[in-house]
Amino acid sequence: MAQDRSRAEPSEVKIVAFGAGLFATLPLSTDLMLIALPRIAQDFDAALAGAQGVMAAFTLGFAVAHLVIGGLADHFGRRPVAIVGLAAFALCAFAAVWAPTLEVLIGLRFVQGCAGATGPILMRALVRDTVTGPRSARVLSWTGAASGLAPLLAPLAGAAATELAGWPANFVILGTYAALLAVSVALLLPETLAPEGRVSSLLGSPHKAFLELAPNPAFGRGVLILAFGYGALFTWLSTAPFLLIGDLGIAPRAAALIFAAGPVGFIAGNLLSAKLSGRWPPARIVLTAATVALAGLIAAYGLVTAHRAEPVVLGAAMLPFYIGWGIIQPQAIAVAMMPFRHMAGQASSWLGAIQQLGGIVLGAVAVFFGGGRSSLLVMVTCVVAIGVLALFSPRYQLGHPG
Repeated sequence: MAQDRSRAEPSEVKIVAFGAGLFATLPLSTDLMLIALPRIAQDFDAALAGAQGVMAAFTLGFAVAHLVIGGLADHFGRRPVAIVGLAAFALCAFAAVWAPTLEVLIGLRFVQGCAGATGPILMRALVRDTVTGPRSARVLSWTGAASGLAPLLAPLAGAAATELAGWPANFVILGTYAALLAVSVALLLPETLAPEGRVSSLLGSPHKAFLELAPNPAFGRGVLILAFGYGALFTWLSTAPFLLIGDLGIAPRAAALIFAAGPVGFIAGNLLSAKLSGRWPPARIVLTAATVALAGLIAAYGLVTAHRAEPVVLGAAMLPFYIGWGIIQPQAIAVAMMPFRHMAGQASSWLGAIQQLGGIVLGAVAVFFGGGRSSLLVMVTCVVAIGVLALFSPRYQLGHPG
């Protein structure tokens, strides 16, 4: 009887709620650190590249773990993997509070990234387990909109925590969130993967899964779009604090408001994506969104170049970028994963791994060129690449949802 209850089909509301909670581990892990990065650099006497390592280490661990966690989730089920991953994430966060050196902090962030990968992987797998057809893009859009509350509040919470108790306070917030979510999953989330649907191999042969995924044109285009899109976002998140607070002299709280304005656009973009799903072909949605994002980035670059980067004006200029990313992300995920319900965990893993690697590589390119305005140029290049991928999709579509 208890086993039957654990396998009860969850409602879409429950999937959206838990999916948003799981996915939020990623933006919380990055956005809580935004205002803290200059303070971390100061406390450990580190330069831009050193402090950016706190972000890059998390993202690298996040990417590497994707190659393993999806297979574990396909073998053991979604709930146990989520609970263990969230518990490990919380332990790393609490340990980071007492990190004696920058190297130790970066190491803990790497392990935390490995554990944190369970969140987005299992969010995508939950949706793929329970929702089919074009509805999956809508549910992913609603989930993205709900999870957008995390990056909306995180910069403000991070700024307040850093001012009151220093950067370690941000890790206390992260650890508490993950611990509470692990308990909620254990008590309230049913298992969505039936025993007969699980793979027999413990790790699900990631390389074999990739050989099945890679030739699929919809998966290829979807994953490249996600890599360029997250590359643009990660470049902004990991270098903008130094541009805003260091180069432009914007106060930390004002900088936090600029970052917090972005998720408003992300939520709006997700809601627009849900509305357009099933009405327009995916590539038309993505191309339109990329055009919107590009307009915002060009405006932001012009403001920074002209030294007219008042917080309200610059935040407004960045809003179209976030709206565009909010529209693009669920469309690319839905189409890339659509053909792979039989291996949703592995598909989600490779999707997330390549997306994160895109962030690491493109963020490193921006750091190599010194950040600042160069970061905005890297972001412009990413968005142009997304538009080209959408424009040259067969039949002007990324894929054929079914």
